[in-house]
Amino acid sequence: YLDARVVRGTVIVRMTVGGRGLDFELSSGDGHSYIDAGVAAELHLPTFGHVTSEEGLPEPYETQIADATIGDLQLKDFALEALPFHYHADVDTRVVGVLGYDFLSSALFSVDYVNEHVTATPLGITPTVGADTYVLPVRFDDGLPFITCVISSHETENVLLDSSFLYSFVFGSFTQAWPEAVVDASKGEQHHHTVVPFADSGTYGSDLDVWVANVPDIRIGPTRFLNYKILATNIAWDSSGHKVDAVMGTQFLAYYDVSYDFARERVLLKHNEFFNKTFKIGQ
Repeated sequence: YLDARVVRGTVIVRMTVGGRGLDFELSSGDGHSYIDAGVAAELHLPTFGHVTSEEGLPEPYETQIADATIGDLQLKDFALEALPFHYHADVDTRVVGVLGYDFLSSALFSVDYVNEHVTATPLGITPTVGADTYVLPVRFDDGLPFITCVISSHETENVLLDSSFLYSFVFGSFTQAWPEAVVDASKGEQHHHTVVPFADSGTYGSDLDVWVANVPDIRIGPTRFLNYKILATNIAWDSSGHKVDAVMGTQFLAYYDVSYDFARERVLLKHNEFFNKTFKIGQ
């Protein structure tokens, strides 16, 4: 077991470095792991290629944690990037970094949202996939996991599976191409303007025009969600140069026991108690 908990939908793991406990976010949508540069300096971590910009601001640099533990898991010479990063999952939880693809691909990590458990299984042990578990294939672009979805009969391969998004989103590249698929559920003519949280290294929020879309159906693997409500925006977004039509975030993932088997390019999904209480399963 890992020392972990779920804080308002965010999976937080506690990493102990030199006797100090640090909270990191477990993020399926980040291609690399990183740590706040200020915390890296406090820990006296090495500064590989540390430079400053022409404006005198520090640039991100590569660093390494020689020895750390996360519950029963031991890390040796764990490489990550140091950069300015500030994020609070709640008033008592200061997140000092993110554990992304390079961490998640090192083992099979399973997240139980109902009981707030996170476990790690070595890659040498092949997991047993039961009849009640769906194997969702993923494709990676610079460490980012993309899945194929059908949104109101329109298939797209550009759907990012990103646990750092608290909500699921349909972005402008899709909504502008097929506006009839993401009609405003309120039937109002003016969309809301709000700040939507993005837990990433570059920003803590982005100003977007958003609305709640009533999508007739969304198909992800063998599961078809009818009259699915999802946030939509007319703003296009890309991640590391890859167009993103939609993001399936915690709003989707929390209904499953999720196993990130990134080394085998797949995610294992099993309906949990939240799913069974929320959705009616039809034929």
